[in-house]
Parts: sequence; C-alpha cells; structure tokens
Amino acid sequence: KELKRLVVETTANQDP
Repeated sequence: KELKRLVVETTANQDP
C-alpha cells in the first residue's frame, strides 16, 4: 500500500 511512498522517501533521502 505504501510501497511507492517508501521509494519516494528513500530517493528524497539520498539527495546530497
């Protein structure tokens, strides 16, 4: 259910 949201949060967290 929140799989895509988790990916989006992970990508945003990888922002340098």
